[in-house]
Amino acid sequence: MTIYFINWVADYELKMIQYLKKKHKIKNITTPKKYNWVNKKISKLGMDNAWLGRLFIKHHLNAVKKDDIIIFNDSVINKSINKQILKNINCHKVLLLRNTVSENFIFDNANYFDIIYDFEHRFIGNEKIKAIEQFFPIGMDEIRNIKKHL
Repeated sequence: MTIYFINWVADYELKMIQYLKKKHKIKNITTPKKYNWVNKKISKLGMDNAWLGRLFIKHHLNAVKKDDIIIFNDSVINKSINKQILKNINCHKVLLLRNTVSENFIFDNANYFDIIYDFEHRFIGNEKIKAIEQFFPIGMDEIRNIKKHL
């Protein structure tokens, strides 16, 4: 099983992903700028962008299997071709809510995901949403090493 992080680009996200790579099979995939550019142009024309999501999957996510996991964060769901990726890929889909989002956001996006993790424990009544405690993007071994050098 491989875990794919889709469009995680912030420094702290990349550090977390690097740490997870030590113990898990992880891939971080970013949508190339040309896909975002084409998506913006065809969206302005009112054209369907489903084909663009399928093309991205064919070229960048073709190794994804049914038992693999893709993880999105709430910041990128409504940007570029991410919804088309979600609609057209066949694997386990996870959303990690890092920011405060509205009930409408949950309602609009819940059907794309198998499970949604929420740090704020706000939407626990929804069967897809699970509470998750805050975590630090480095492990306990690293913390012990830091303490030794203090």
